[in-house]
Amino acid sequence: MDFPSSLRTSRFISPLRARQLQRALRSLKLTIICGFLTILVLRGTVGAGKFGTPAKDFEEIKRHFERAQSLHMRKQVGRVLAEVAEEKSRPVEDIVRLPQGKSNEETMNPGEAAMSLSHSEPGRHRSKDRSVGSKISESDSQRLHSHPQLKKADAKPKMMLVTGSQPFACEKPLGDHFLLKYTKNKIDYCRIHGIDIFYNMAHLDTKMSGFWAKLPLLRRMMLSHPDVEWFWWMDSDAVFTDMAFELPMEKYRRYNMVLHGWDHMVYEKKNWIGLNTGSFLIRNCQWSLDMLDAWAPMGPEGEVRNEAGKLLAQALSGGRPPFEADDQSALIYLLATEKEKWADKVYLENSFYLHGYWKLLVDRYEEMMATGHNGVGDERWPFVTHFVGCKPCKTAGVGDYTEELCVKHMERAFNFADNQVLEFYGFHHDSLSSDSVSQVGEDDEFLGSKEA
Repeated sequence: MDFPSSLRTSRFISPLRARQLQRALRSLKLTIICGFLTILVLRGTVGAGKFGTPAKDFEEIKRHFERAQSLHMRKQVGRVLAEVAEEKSRPVEDIVRLPQGKSNEETMNPGEAAMSLSHSEPGRHRSKDRSVGSKISESDSQRLHSHPQLKKADAKPKMMLVTGSQPFACEKPLGDHFLLKYTKNKIDYCRIHGIDIFYNMAHLDTKMSGFWAKLPLLRRMMLSHPDVEWFWWMDSDAVFTDMAFELPMEKYRRYNMVLHGWDHMVYEKKNWIGLNTGSFLIRNCQWSLDMLDAWAPMGPEGEVRNEAGKLLAQALSGGRPPFEADDQSALIYLLATEKEKWADKVYLENSFYLHGYWKLLVDRYEEMMATGHNGVGDERWPFVTHFVGCKPCKTAGVGDYTEELCVKHMERAFNFADNQVLEFYGFHHDSLSSDSVSQVGEDDEFLGSKEA
């Protein structure tokens, strides 16, 4: 490169100063060349826009960096989801302890700290008791950062129904058949009402089996789907029987958890059936992650769950047998002993059937069809019918009711709901006990009709 004569050594510039200026110009030249090459590489990676214009280039580059930021956020979530190494279990006597000589009323006194599980001491750190994963904090701010649309007050909250079954086949083919039917029912309801659905068949935590499998699953769903505001858990043996009813979500604006139940049954009577966990809503927020942590300690199968079951049999009213701890009894116990911490964010719903006990409903379906209509969700036309105590997936004699009785009524419930879907297409089950269907009108009568 030839430099201007004015930069060559002269009587005005010393030899040292001239060399310094020459090096500076060489560096400038190298910088310009590198910058030009960087632009060429970037354009080759990102693209030159649809028409190669500067405006289009800017938009392409902007999208490129947004994708990079999204990838970074997913990596952060993955890091948060990584479980801590296997923790040493605390002795059972440290986790479940009931003082001698105490009555139900005395032990349920919130002031009796000695009778509780580790979560009866609200301020206590429970890292060794936690059974659903490592401690998560600040999830609310992370969700808002990655999904700013959640800040819009008028936006319809996104919801996902979560359900599932065991990863292996039922002991009887009939059980698999009813799992398929009840899954179809849930898919129908979600399609009609614009709700996402997730069906799980994996044991995410082998220690949290049976009733308790929903806790680690819901936690994973919250962390993996920060764009979802509400998760709706529903047992595999529950069926939607009012396909037109919609949840009154505005009613729950200031709550984080919604279950079918009664306040006086939970907080005053401490009854072990004061609420039901077969169908409930839980908001995707830090409060809910903390709730799952506090709910889980009775869940690990084995000695911990067995001893916790004995505690719950003594602590709760209503004649709960001393079988192993279940998630429903454990939640009632948690709410009753830590009411000040949790109750103001928990809504116990009983104005409609978020959970409806099948024995009280299924035999009345014909009466409902003759005198009422769907869309109400209450005793006139139940929103959800739940077959508590029926075990169609197990061998005969395992459940609380005979297989014949359960199968008969589960079929009726499915057909009662399915009629509300089939009517949109001009068909109807011949009876609530029949698989066969018949057309109920001419084809042109259903043009432009509205489903459910």
